[in-house]
Amino acid sequence: MRHIPTFAAIAVSLAVAPTQASAEGIKAKAYAPQGEWRLNSVGDGCTLIRDFKSGENRLKFTIQQVHPGSIMQFGIFGDAVEKPDEAIDAGFLPADATGSFDMWAEAAVGGLDGYVFAGLPFPALSAKASNKEARVAARAAYLERVEGSEMYLVRGMSQLPLALQTGSMKAPMEALEGCIEDKLAAMGLTDEVRDATKRGPKPDGLKNWSRKVQQGYPRRAVYSRWDGTVNLRLVIDEKGRVEHCHVVTQMTAKVLRDHACEQLKKHGRFEPAQDTEGKAVQGLYLTSIRYVMPTGSPFSADAHGFKIGDKW
Repeated sequence: MRHIPTFAAIAVSLAVAPTQASAEGIKAKAYAPQGEWRLNSVGDGCTLIRDFKSGENRLKFTIQQVHPGSIMQFGIFGDAVEKPDEAIDAGFLPADATGSFDMWAEAAVGGLDGYVFAGLPFPALSAKASNKEARVAARAAYLERVEGSEMYLVRGMSQLPLALQTGSMKAPMEALEGCIEDKLAAMGLTDEVRDATKRGPKPDGLKNWSRKVQQGYPRRAVYSRWDGTVNLRLVIDEKGRVEHCHVVTQMTAKVLRDHACEQLKKHGRFEPAQDTEGKAVQGLYLTSIRYVMPTGSPFSADAHGFKIGDKW
């Protein structure tokens, strides 16, 4: 029997349903910060890491992002972390509401086991902006929430909710954004280049090459019945070829993540981005590949060896 992955050449955002919660009146186990935020720039994205402690219990909190303004991957690791029975409910308070995350994956960091989940940092804040004015307003609302954060509340990973006393997230989030922008600039995608881009890349002959991308569901994934969606950021060069492929989150098995990038680099063809003079230039394209097993689970609940480096 052939197991064919479904290919979707559109940007995918993970839906997170906001729930109402405030910092007051919550019975939770408070975790105080131990040391400052650390910034890890290894890999395609950037990761914030900070240690927290409550009595003898230790926690590490990680925030990873690959593309500016896109979804983030959150990680909670430590002695008191338990496997979620249902959805994880988490968010920064009192700046925003918490959100329900119904997909997670096992992972590890700094010798501690835990779980990662992905979504927008502020579930109640709409990410849709159709024009410049809306984007400016959305940015202002984001910055207000970043500065107004006091703690990160997590329900569903322990008997009592975990209240990580983060304080304002303004400085660490600015550092995270700066790190990501530096990575884009290193690939030639500076602010000036992106501002001068009139049109982004477009798939060229999608029906023809998407069939090739869909072929060859990795044998190991078939045997292990792994499926899920791989969210990707592609850097398309001036000739319309995939120059770089970056996985946005590690929520799906590594063999599927690797396969998705290998196939897109081999077969993907695009009309390159154009600048204001109509010249072909480098551009960014967000897309996803969904691997579906006929009787598979809604997602692969194991990151299969995914580890975040923490050298400091």
